[in-house]
Amino acid sequence: MRTSFLDRLTTASVVAELPHYQEAVDTDAKARRLADLFQANPDLPGVLLTRHGRVQSAVSRSYYFEVVGGYCGKDLYDGRPIQLMMSRFEELGGALVVSGERSIREVVELGLKRSRELLYEPVVVHRDGGGMAEESVVLVDFEDLLLADSRLSQLRQVQMGQILGAMGEGLLLIREDRRVASEYSLAAERVLGTAEIAGRTLAELLAGRVDAERVRLAAEYLEILFRGNVIENLVLGLNPLAKVELRVPGESRPRVVAFRFVRGLEAGTVRHVLVRFEDVTRQEEQARELARQRSETELRLSLAVALAEAEPEAVFSFLERLEAPAGPLVSCEPGAATAREVHALKGEAGVLGLALFRAALHELEEQLAGSEGPRAAALGRLHHLRAETRDLLTRFRRLGQARSAPADPLAQLAQFVTGLAAELGKPARFVSRVHSAEIPPGMLAGLRDALVQLARNALVHGIEPAAERAARGKPPVGTLQLAQRHHPGRGVVELIFQDDGAGLDLEALQNHARRRGLATAGEAASQLIFEPGVSTAHLVDEHAGRGQGLGVVKARVEALGGRIAVHSERGRFCAFRLLLPHPVEVAV
Repeated sequence: MRTSFLDRLTTASVVAELPHYQEAVDTDAKARRLADLFQANPDLPGVLLTRHGRVQSAVSRSYYFEVVGGYCGKDLYDGRPIQLMMSRFEELGGALVVSGERSIREVVELGLKRSRELLYEPVVVHRDGGGMAEESVVLVDFEDLLLADSRLSQLRQVQMGQILGAMGEGLLLIREDRRVASEYSLAAERVLGTAEIAGRTLAELLAGRVDAERVRLAAEYLEILFRGNVIENLVLGLNPLAKVELRVPGESRPRVVAFRFVRGLEAGTVRHVLVRFEDVTRQEEQARELARQRSETELRLSLAVALAEAEPEAVFSFLERLEAPAGPLVSCEPGAATAREVHALKGEAGVLGLALFRAALHELEEQLAGSEGPRAAALGRLHHLRAETRDLLTRFRRLGQARSAPADPLAQLAQFVTGLAAELGKPARFVSRVHSAEIPPGMLAGLRDALVQLARNALVHGIEPAAERAARGKPPVGTLQLAQRHHPGRGVVELIFQDDGAGLDLEALQNHARRRGLATAGEAASQLIFEPGVSTAHLVDEHAGRGQGLGVVKARVEALGGRIAVHSERGRFCAFRLLLPHPVEVAV
């Protein structure tokens, strides 16, 4: 038996590369011709059988002497033509004929499936496109095939070890018994933080590294994959380990690992499941950093656009209120005073067009309303917005891009009404019968919050949608107006803020107040709207529902030494009357 060929094998070798024989005998010859040929060539394992120049079959030395002779009988054996003598051979299945391009492993598996009597018969190999022509066909000893396959198995093991050792991702093979096979990539040990992998179940490997619920789901998912009747593409989205935090013993921070599963199917049966996994912690961190940078850029751009339209001094004044001793960035303990201040600042942010501040203040307002509002995140956003805003304003001033002319507070209020009306889907306008110059600057600054909250309250609670207004015979566009009444010599300023909306719902106010233990009756029920926490809104959102807006109005008016009253007619209007002390006669 020749074995030097083993050194020339590679894992890509095919059956045509093996040692072969091309001795042939025509089937019309006498059977004795085979005996003479085998006796003359003691190393010859078999012979090709031809007919008219084409290979028909083959026979081995052992089959000829041990089987054919005994089956035919010596007398008949010597004189019968070979084709008659081989009838038993053909009944058992005949020679195994394969293409020379078939892999050695495949041909061995085919040979092992033959009848036991033909198990070690040589293989007929046609090497090229010449079909079964005698010059294109060779005979390969089955024992050489077995030796080659054994050698290739060793090469594959070495090669597989090299491949698995060089792979950057974890690779496990889960057998039908649901345990990990002995071959796995070295990266699997690195990612999982353990060398105890082979023979364990996936659940055992994940236990303590992934939360228990994920471990349970992963075990169930694996069972689904081992069902041959399950369509793999339909369950890919169920993978509970598509991306998961994995804790490695001895490491303070969890890793982010992505798992993929591939089934190995044979004749409809799942023989194994290949598990591929990769540590994607760095990619996740890079993605988060990229998202943070993108978010930061968008934030600065949004702030820059808003600040380009705002009056710098008004923005600086807003920032100072945020940072004041009673402001939310300094004192943010739950309570009515804090809630009112946050709500007032949210209104001012809306007037200034600072949508990012408005959203952050609304978040803080929501958290203050909770029993244990986790305020750190919202406060952190406010601090960050404050710092970015100051930086941008400084840059604008340096570049000379900041607006120098102070904005008219009442003009800003008109813009606020237009913007909020569009946001709420309720067309409305603001009409001022008062000029800013008619109100003392100090008083107008103090009234700013009050007017913003009155406008917000009118749009959210009073002004109806256009279709509803049309059904009531009203103009489709609602009107909010500010007027002033003059009282010469009385030392008071009287402002009237009125909308032509639905008016106060006294019954809803009484019901809400009754639940809070503030029940009252008659016209006095209208005064309930100034109580903290009283609201007729059905849902809490950025604009209503906390019952703080009109509390801000009352607090600001009283801080100026004034009084406020409300008068309303259901379905027609709601008017707020502000009486403020003013020692100097206001010019007409």
